[in-house]
Amino acid sequence: MTLPESDVKFRQLAENIGEVFWISNPEGNELLYVSPAYEKIWGRTCDSVYADPKSCLDAIHPEDREQVIAQLAQNAKTEFNIEYRIVQPDGTIRWILTMGTPQYLPDSSLAGYIGSCVDITQRKQTEIALTELNLELESRVEERTAFLAATVESLQQEIVRRQEVEKQLRKNQALYQGIVDDQTGLICRFLPDGTVTFVNQAYCRYFGKQPNELLGYKFSSLIPAKDAPFLGDLLAALSVEHPVLTAEYRVTLEGGQVRWHQWTTRAFYDEQGDCIKLQAVGQDITERQQAEERLRLLESAVTNANDVIVITQAELIDNFSPRIVYVNKAFERMTGYLCEEVIGKTPRILQGPKTDRTQLDKIRTALLRREPVRVELINYNKNRSEYWIELNIVPITNEQGYCSHFVAIQRDITERKLAEAEVLHALEKERELNELKSRFISITSHEFRTPLTTILSSADLLEKFPCTEVERRELFNQIQTAVTYMVRLLEDVLFISCSEAGKLEFKPTSLDLVKFCRALVTEIAIGVGKHHNIVFTCHGEGSGIMDEKLLRIILSNLLSNAIKYSFQGSTVQFQLTCCQDKAVFQIQDQGIGIPAGDKQRLFESFHRGSNVGTISGTGLGLTIVKKCLDLHGGAIAIESEINRGTTFTVTLPMNYGQFNTENNFSD
Repeated sequence: MTLPESDVKFRQLAENIGEVFWISNPEGNELLYVSPAYEKIWGRTCDSVYADPKSCLDAIHPEDREQVIAQLAQNAKTEFNIEYRIVQPDGTIRWILTMGTPQYLPDSSLAGYIGSCVDITQRKQTEIALTELNLELESRVEERTAFLAATVESLQQEIVRRQEVEKQLRKNQALYQGIVDDQTGLICRFLPDGTVTFVNQAYCRYFGKQPNELLGYKFSSLIPAKDAPFLGDLLAALSVEHPVLTAEYRVTLEGGQVRWHQWTTRAFYDEQGDCIKLQAVGQDITERQQAEERLRLLESAVTNANDVIVITQAELIDNFSPRIVYVNKAFERMTGYLCEEVIGKTPRILQGPKTDRTQLDKIRTALLRREPVRVELINYNKNRSEYWIELNIVPITNEQGYCSHFVAIQRDITERKLAEAEVLHALEKERELNELKSRFISITSHEFRTPLTTILSSADLLEKFPCTEVERRELFNQIQTAVTYMVRLLEDVLFISCSEAGKLEFKPTSLDLVKFCRALVTEIAIGVGKHHNIVFTCHGEGSGIMDEKLLRIILSNLLSNAIKYSFQGSTVQFQLTCCQDKAVFQIQDQGIGIPAGDKQRLFESFHRGSNVGTISGTGLGLTIVKKCLDLHGGAIAIESEINRGTTFTVTLPMNYGQFNTENNFSD
């Protein structure tokens, strides 16, 4: 079907212009026609919008979409012009002007809409740029206007301020003159040649002259001749870059008295850098110089003193100890701490486990009361080695009586304490020896008296009365038994004496322990143990390298004691356990037991249990046992219960003799 010529021309026109020409149905929800320019401006195909008319609305920028839909609804059936943004598929934003006109049929019914869409992006950008330029111009005009206004106001204020400053300067000049005249410091001004041009009242009072007597004279005339070159060099050192100096030098007063002064001098320069005048402010520092000299001597004495000197604050940290503010060199030598390591800390860094807490409490109480205190205690150096000190602490108070610091003087008394300890030890040793001697005399006299009485009575019977052969043998047997007992007692004493003199011999040999113990049990069973049941058991077999004589002394003493302090008919258990490296001998009785209070002194010479009663004994047996054990490198343990019995456990190394290169040596 051939289109009418007018339609052909319309299409040619619509498809060749840069604007989008469109036609929609009356409801506006369907595009009947859209020109090809849509594809260029929207970046989407015409077919897509024919298929989905809403896609053209979806392309509208999210911020403008609701406003466009509202305007379309508001302008239904009327002409409309709407500006908005669209977003092309690649994200490009374009400004669009859409114009629409409703079309009516002859019967006045709405036939649809016809309109165009124009890309106004360039125009919009130009408008935005012009708006920004206009705003910038307006801002610059406002800023310039404000600047000019501020400048005018500032100038007015500056004029007022300068007037006030000039007025204040006139007041200050008068005030300055009054202040200068009222100063206790000496103030003068002089020319570069030393001619004085101004002095204050304090200057006049100090030198005892009127201003007219001082003005015009040479400043250098007050300086001793020996110091004049020094002062000249100081003034010559002044410059534009360094116009002020402070120096101390001597000044001669009338009558020839020389005083020390401190002067601060300032030089004033003109634009060419030439000195035009000088002003000096000074004060008499003679007393300060003397005090500083005394202070230097005192500091030198404190620093180089042999005794430790520590200065602390008066306030206690945590109500216990003050902070250190000074230590001398002797402190560093004694403690090993450097000065910088202890400043700010407390003396507690010198304390340790052996520092007497009662002495520390005494110090703390004195510090809280601001009272002197003297103590002796143990301190610790940086290497934690202990040493004794004599510590004297005194409070330092000012004129108002306020305590600001404490001074502590420490003296090392370690050697004195060691000497005292040695004396005390010697006295204790002497006391123990005297006690030992008394016990020895008491015990030996008692132990010798009984066998001697037996010997004398038996001899007396043999001499004075006729006896049968049986009676004679019985009496002789009693004499021999008594003599044997006395000989053993003497041997025990001699054994202890040899041990104390370091003359005990240790002769280890290979020994069958089981065989040895059985023989010893048999020997004791037919002697002192004939009224007791001795049960020997052994675990393990083995030979040890031990001293047979000393082992016999150890075991026979323990077995004899077990028998002596047990009731007749009771059982004594003797057990031997042989291991690879040690032998354990255990002897258990059913006797009277050992009180707990006696256990600590059980191995002391002549000491016996407090519950032995009339049972005879010297108190040497266990002492001898301990000496023999020490030679063997052995140990002994005791378990005992009153009236239930005692167990002695002896542990000896099996081959102790192999570790000694000599077979004969002293304890």
